[in-house]
Amino acid sequence: MERPLRVLFIHPGPVPPKTDPAQNAVACWPPAVMGELMMPSWRMHEHPEELAAIREHGLNDFGFEPLPVDADGVPGAALRKIVRFVRTGTRLSREKGEYDLVFCYGALSTGLAGWLLSRRLRVPLVLDFPGHPFKGILHGEGRFKPMRVWLAKEIARFLAKRAQHVKLLYHSQLDDLHLPSVPPVTVGHDFTPVSKVPYSPDAELPEILLLGYPWHLKGVDILIKAFHLVAEKHQEVRLRIIGHCPDRTPFELLAAGHPRISLEKAVPSHIAYAALSRCRVYVSASRTEAFARVLLEAGAAGRATIASRVDGSPHLIQDGVNGLLFESENVADLAEKLDRLLSDAALRRTLGENGRRIVMEKYSEKEYARQMITLFYQVLGREPPPELGATAD
Repeated sequence: MERPLRVLFIHPGPVPPKTDPAQNAVACWPPAVMGELMMPSWRMHEHPEELAAIREHGLNDFGFEPLPVDADGVPGAALRKIVRFVRTGTRLSREKGEYDLVFCYGALSTGLAGWLLSRRLRVPLVLDFPGHPFKGILHGEGRFKPMRVWLAKEIARFLAKRAQHVKLLYHSQLDDLHLPSVPPVTVGHDFTPVSKVPYSPDAELPEILLLGYPWHLKGVDILIKAFHLVAEKHQEVRLRIIGHCPDRTPFELLAAGHPRISLEKAVPSHIAYAALSRCRVYVSASRTEAFARVLLEAGAAGRATIASRVDGSPHLIQDGVNGLLFESENVADLAEKLDRLLSDAALRRTLGENGRRIVMEKYSEKEYARQMITLFYQVLGREPPPELGATAD
């Protein structure tokens, strides 16, 4: 019997992985793959029960190695993070056994750490790009934005040219890097625990919902403006925004005290799923969104969805099939799509049913595991186990 692959998995963290196997990307991988997961630990004191459970039971066949790393924004934090990742990965290779490859989720400091480790351990690097290389910075806030965008772009270019394999969320994800060539590429979805989302198609509440953080990047202001345009016609409907937001003042000013606009703090996943499973319409109004997992979760809940036509979202939402698309940052277009769905219960049900069917067929946890393990075997030039099924695209 062929021995399992040993993978060193580097993740930027900082929240510890879920101990529930149904919500854990690593735990859904089959016994054909094992190894260690490294990730930062600066917020793990907020999750003592989960951290203790992981340390006691592990993650399927994966060990867990939390690193004491400074929070982002602290001077020198990125460099210290890279050094600690490299030192810890080298130690794990000596103590736990040699790795077959390094798998890195992220293309900035974690990506640089993965590249250095792959060279030190003399194994291939598989680099997973979880978002657009620099749009998050471009649309975000903070000082020295042009310099940060330039740096992110150059790091992403450097890593993309040196990885042995790149995993993308959609085919044009790296187009803005203008690379002369890229290594072999696999296009596939991110892990999303769609089986955990309740499905109650007849339990609809008159609510428009948006979940996420940061609010500016998620287009909360765009949705509030669009809601104002349809609120008079649909007087039974309320707007709920749920998520972490350090400064809500700009959004409260936009809401203007409207009695049917609710700006709520972040909630645990099971509460968010409950809200998602009962909303009338789910909206992703993001200014940039490589892969909106919540669109898959909304699909699993059987909910009608509206998403901005940006980055990876049109690859998840087929306009008129499992949702509607609007032009990014176009308030009037979003308002028109809201009015259309709020006025047509039959269309909402059709889009929701199609969304659930597509999600369960193409984006299940089992399909994610098959996709990733097949990728690892391909990188090493080996045949994947027969139980994995067809080869990933």
